[in-house]
Amino acid sequence: MMRVLRPGLASDLPAAVRIRGHQDGDQVQLRFEPDHYVRIVVPDEHDDLGVVVLNEVSGAVRAAGEIGGRALDLEGSGVFEFLG
Repeated sequence: MMRVLRPGLASDLPAAVRIRGHQDGDQVQLRFEPDHYVRIVVPDEHDDLGVVVLNEVSGAVRAAGEIGGRALDLEGSGVFEFLG
């Protein structure tokens, strides 16, 4: 029987994720700050004895910048997935 539970409380998820992009005078910055996460462990479809660990993370997102000469300033909730 394969076990898909992994003990432990600590997580190596980042405290924040920053993404920046620019092209042809346009520029955007995005910042994601995790609030909650769940760790999901599933069997690895390529390794009969292995597992894949997924971290589903929700939190606050802020995007700001300028596209086509128009200001961009957005805030909201977001979800990211990190392999771990």
